[in-house]
Amino acid sequence: ESKDCALSRWSDWSKCSSDCGQGLQTRSRYVAIPAVEGGMSCNDPLEETRPCEDLPECDHADCEWGEWSRFGVCSQSCGGGFRARNRTVTQ
Repeated sequence: ESKDCALSRWSDWSKCSSDCGQGLQTRSRYVAIPAVEGGMSCNDPLEETRPCEDLPECDHADCEWGEWSRFGVCSQSCGGGFRARNRTVTQ
């Protein structure tokens, strides 16, 4: 006997992916009963995503740079080359 596929109920919406600015929420469901012997298959989506509502703007602080490293060794023993140095963002 054929049996149509049945989906579960949707889960609750997830917590927002961000505390400020823009974020997303998702919810999901699963195939609770698979189709059997030619029954209708489940073609509807198993996950939905929506933007979060009413998030406050994020505070944007300027980056702060760390100190420059020492120059590395020259890339060539003669006839040009380069020496590199770097620094990182500390905040």
